[in-house]
Amino acid sequence: MESPGSLSPVTVDRHDSGDNELWGEMMHIESADEAGRLALVSALRLDPASASETPQLHALCTMAGRIFKCSGAYVSIVGKSETWYLSAWGDPRLATKPRNKTVCNHVVCQDSEEPLVCQDLPHSELLAGTLAVAQNVGIRFWAGAPLVFEHHGVRLKLGVLVVIDPRPRTVFDDAQKAMLLMLSRAVVRELQSDTRGAGVPPFPPLP
Repeated sequence: MESPGSLSPVTVDRHDSGDNELWGEMMHIESADEAGRLALVSALRLDPASASETPQLHALCTMAGRIFKCSGAYVSIVGKSETWYLSAWGDPRLATKPRNKTVCNHVVCQDSEEPLVCQDLPHSELLAGTLAVAQNVGIRFWAGAPLVFEHHGVRLKLGVLVVIDPRPRTVFDDAQKAMLLMLSRAVVRELQSDTRGAGVPPFPPLP
């Protein structure tokens, strides 16, 4: 079994306890196209009860972890109130989490389709001082590229391809970001192909 590290995904929660001093700037957010995004998650049957890992999806997670020399990689889907995981490589010890406790929610809801890269979480301008750092001291490097699906001319981010490592990085250049994006597009193609093979009917119009 490949298990180069023992990690948990980055989590953030403003209301995790009575102490909000660790929260920093991260807050619960939703996508501008939230209704359409959730409708497409349902239409693609990416919910926890229907979705399952495929060998191809696991291979893409493995490839991401190895290419970036990380100890963990995973594919997440962000639903209405929870974030769940379709595939993982390494030992990230994943479990379904409240949506507002995951950095993946921020990636899905940001305007940009570029990867979110934190080369050293304790010193990240975005996450420094948050529960994401306080509760996951073993994670130093976190990078995630959104899973962007196009439906009737609308581009919707349903989840994230993430790589994590206990060692900080000093460089994650444009070529590496482009590679992570390329792998995230391959994940999207695999998810679309898998659901088509399961006999999913044509997607309904978005709300």
